[in-house]
Amino acid sequence: MNLQNLVKRARLLNIATRARDLEQLRDMMNGDYQPILNKFAPPFQPGTSRAAAWHRALNTTSNIVPVLINKTLAGIDFGSITWTEPETNQDDVNEALRNLDLPKLARNLAIEYKLGGAASVIAQTPLDENGVALPPTVTILRGVNLPYTEAADPTKINGWYRAIEYIDDTSEGKLRWWVEVYDWSNAGPTDPIRHRVWYSLPDPTFLGFQPDDEFDSIARPRYALYGTGTDGLPTSPLIANMGRIFGLYATELRLATSEELAAYPMLLTRGESDVESVGPAESIAVESDGDARWMEPGNLEELRQQVKLKRDQVREAFNLPGGSLGNDTPSGEALQEANRGFMQESRSLASAISGVLSDVATDYLALLNLPGVRVDVPIERAYMTNLQLDIVELGLKYGVLPEKVAARRFQQFLGEGAFSDEELAEFNETLDMRERGATPGQLFGVDDA
Repeated sequence: MNLQNLVKRARLLNIATRARDLEQLRDMMNGDYQPILNKFAPPFQPGTSRAAAWHRALNTTSNIVPVLINKTLAGIDFGSITWTEPETNQDDVNEALRNLDLPKLARNLAIEYKLGGAASVIAQTPLDENGVALPPTVTILRGVNLPYTEAADPTKINGWYRAIEYIDDTSEGKLRWWVEVYDWSNAGPTDPIRHRVWYSLPDPTFLGFQPDDEFDSIARPRYALYGTGTDGLPTSPLIANMGRIFGLYATELRLATSEELAAYPMLLTRGESDVESVGPAESIAVESDGDARWMEPGNLEELRQQVKLKRDQVREAFNLPGGSLGNDTPSGEALQEANRGFMQESRSLASAISGVLSDVATDYLALLNLPGVRVDVPIERAYMTNLQLDIVELGLKYGVLPEKVAARRFQQFLGEGAFSDEELAEFNETLDMRERGATPGQLFGVDDA
């Protein structure tokens, strides 16, 4: 894969659009998102009550993205990350990994994975302004990430592309692109790879220009991909469902605006009337041939039902447990299916992040001349308990699960502090005596008389 192939490949990609999509999603996740004028509603006349109510709704209605991110990560126990015991230098390895703060790194990678469809990170030894090596670091590669693949084999990744849009103060505030490409098409697993950097491109696909910096490096991106589209860009549930996310947000904004505008009875008068000082227990003065009456608030139930429907569609799209978004909890088979899908997504996420962390932790330790490890990000046990308890209960009911096995599973659920190994052994001994036909007195230590 030469530079010309990179240029041809990059020109086919919708990188600028993806950058805008990711920027919107990040702003929504951070609570900084402000929709452009007239994006979710027709234009209101400035200074009118409708315009004021709409702007108040924008300030009081939150989008669903932060909730989606937190709910999708709730099945992962980031605080219980473990790693294998190294062959040598165990204390040094443990200290290095603790300094790396794996729980925080794992959570941030999981957010990138769910947000943009790519969790990419690199371990490297940075240089100061004098070219002196600094301590090794681990950096998450944010921005628009893209794997380069072989033309004949799309599953074979030969390089990595990353682009970040920024405002260039040196060019009168114009938008420019910082782009870097890692090329390992002609490199073995441990060989140096080619690293090219463009600091100020007018377009992220203009890779035909001479790079501003080009060098060989042993630092290699480690990554996990949720999936890729036909244009080669990573895909994610959030990107694939942006239409549903914006649709729900727009409906909730309209509901908030309509509730405010219709929440109070409205005064309707005919003829000249003095309504400037209308208030509680105050009369309304009208001319002799006029009258006044109150219009009651309208019924917004259909709009509220639409919000519930759209929330349920979003919940299903993200395989979240029933009732996760404040909507009605499904019952029976639908609830089991929702929980099953959530656990499958959680296992997939845990596996992806475990693989990335294992690779980058090994790279990081190698820069410190320490042996590598395998990192494991576990599933949150609380989400597994109900499902496994149901399985244990059914196994006991149909006689296909020995009581000793069930007892061991209950000990895992309760913990050794509540159900010790000695108590488990005593329980199993009682079971053995019962199976041998012991009398109640022998079982419980009392006289049979």
